[in-house]
Amino acid sequence: MSFSARIGLAGALLALSLAACASFDEARETTDTVDDAVALMQAVDERGAVGRANQGVDDLGAAGVGYEATVVVRQGRLTADGAPDDNTASEQHYTLRVDAEGDLQAALGEGGTPVMYVVPGDQPAPAPVYRVTGNSYACASADPAAAGLGDGLAGLIAAQDALAAAPLTLAVIAKPEEATVAGREATRHILASRVEDALRILNTYGSSEMLEQAIAAAETVTLSGEVAFDDGTGALLRLRAITTWRDQDRWAEFRFELTQWGSVPDVPRPDAAQIALPCG
Repeated sequence: MSFSARIGLAGALLALSLAACASFDEARETTDTVDDAVALMQAVDERGAVGRANQGVDDLGAAGVGYEATVVVRQGRLTADGAPDDNTASEQHYTLRVDAEGDLQAALGEGGTPVMYVVPGDQPAPAPVYRVTGNSYACASADPAAAGLGDGLAGLIAAQDALAAAPLTLAVIAKPEEATVAGREATRHILASRVEDALRILNTYGSSEMLEQAIAAAETVTLSGEVAFDDGTGALLRLRAITTWRDQDRWAEFRFELTQWGSVPDVPRPDAAQIALPCG
């Protein structure tokens, strides 16, 4: 039985027991509250930000087309009033190119000469990550700047904890609207926290460990942002997530956006003679 189904069953039993000794109006109010709790859990189950974004990454890979994208990672301290302080921000800029075979090239840095990494797409995850210097390739799987690249886009999102706060804040995708990303028809959603709903339900409905954890986390953690998915394939085309940790006095922002869909040149892969330092 799924988590949401268990919540629904427990809620229904509670509603029945309370209704037996309450007035009709009280029973109806209790039933409405239980229905709200079930609906909230189903929304988190079905439209949870992490699960939906992960599915979008999988759909992007399954689309079988090459793409180019940009990724920006920013982090810093909070101001005295708890807002992100841009003056303390550090930034990393990645330009990603993934060809139709799944080979990935990542350029890290803006201006000057960026640091280049290549990840072969036909290797089991996590695949080896090679740093490119001229025509020479050296294993860089342990390079902090390349963290997560061996697992492709999903690994980069996970390595940057881009959606780590989503379960804590019961974040779901909401308010769909039409958008265009990289020339593709898409649907854009905001990342919406359901903690206020959880608090309202708890005040009326009673204890739920998951809801209590979310409310406790919301005292120090906030998450906002947006996602966009390709209408034709479900592929993730855009992700922006901004997280603040007030108890740690820090914030982080992750931005991913597709800039080219299809018609992407092949990523140059190293042959044995070019690998100065092999992985493994």
